[in-house]
Amino acid sequence: MLGELKNAVEIAFQHPDATDDWVAPIKGLTGLRKLHLEKTKITDKALVTIAGLANLEYLNVYGTGVTDAGLDKLKNLKKLR
Repeated sequence: MLGELKNAVEIAFQHPDATDDWVAPIKGLTGLRKLHLEKTKITDKALVTIAGLANLEYLNVYGTGVTDAGLDKLKNLKKLR
């Protein structure tokens, strides 16, 4: 259902069992500006999808399996603060 939310600007995955597979459906949400993934099971694998969200301004990966090396995949997101 997430892929159908074409006008979404903010999404929060606030479930501790959320995994990389949960992120895949947001691939086409080009207007997404804020993504909350804190305290989930998200890893560097999800960052491949997130790297395609050119309008993303905010990303919270606190308490996830995302590594410093994985964050390098986001270097082309010019609006990310």
